[in-house]
Amino acid sequence: MIDGVTDGPEPVAPALIHGIACPRCKGTKWKVWMTRTMVSRMVRVRDCSSCFLRVRTREVIESVVGEAPRSTIVH
Repeated sequence: MIDGVTDGPEPVAPALIHGIACPRCKGTKWKVWMTRTMVSRMVRVRDCSSCFLRVRTREVIESVVGEAPRSTIVH
């Protein structure tokens, strides 16, 4: 075994574990100030709980279209 090399999984960055990190203070606690829904996406304005930086995020709304249950298919 080489020094510094492990056989286990690589550690995940803290921002991925706890959510979106604030670009100013690196905090991960947010308060949603405003939510707006547009076609196939949602826009949220969030305030950082630590430094009160206001950040706008755009989230894409995805849906999965599957088959209807057999009982609802009309022939």
